[in-house]
Amino acid sequence: MRTSQILEEKTLYRNRWTELVELVYRDEKDQIRNWEGVHRSNRSSAVVIIPRLFPSGSFVLIRQFRPPTGKYMLEFPAGLIDEGETPAETALRELKEETGYMGRVESVTPPLYTSPGLLSESCYLTYVSIDEAIVENRFPQAENEPGESIEVIVLEAGKVLPYLEVASKNGDGIDIKLFTYFYKNEK
Repeated sequence: MRTSQILEEKTLYRNRWTELVELVYRDEKDQIRNWEGVHRSNRSSAVVIIPRLFPSGSFVLIRQFRPPTGKYMLEFPAGLIDEGETPAETALRELKEETGYMGRVESVTPPLYTSPGLLSESCYLTYVSIDEAIVENRFPQAENEPGESIEVIVLEAGKVLPYLEVASKNGDGIDIKLFTYFYKNEK
C-alpha cells in the first residue's frame, strides 16, 4: 500500500507570526491533490500548561482576549517554544510570565495537534505542580508581555465546568483543551 507524501509546498502569504501555504501531495491512490494549511512563521511548537496548586488541588486558568475569535477566551496558560528551549523550560517560563506562579513540571506529552486539517503546529501538554507553601506562590505577580492582558483564575476542580458554562453564556469562548480536560475528568 502506498502512503501519502508531500511533493511541494508554496508560500501564499507570510507575515510575522503565520504562513499560509499551498501543499501539493500524492495520496494513497496515487492521485495528486492540493491543500491549504497554516504554519507558524518560525515553525515553532507550543506548550499548553496544566497547572495545579498543591496541597489545595485547585487549577490555574487564564482569561484573555483572542483577536481571531473576537472573544475573551478561557484557557490553560500556553506559549510558543523559543529556539533552544525544551517544552518543560517553556512551560515554566510561560507559567511565570502569564500567571506569576513558579512550578515544577511533572510530565510532558509527546507532540499533539489541535487542528491538523489547517495547522501544522504541534503542542505539548505539560502537567505542572505549584507548591502553594513557597513564598513566591503566595502572592504571584504575572510578567505579561506587551500587548498581553491576562486575568488569572484559580478554581477548585469541581467548580471549573460550572464556571465555564456561566462564562460561555456571558459571551466568553472556551478553549477545547480546557473543556475536554475537565469534561473528561468529571465523567
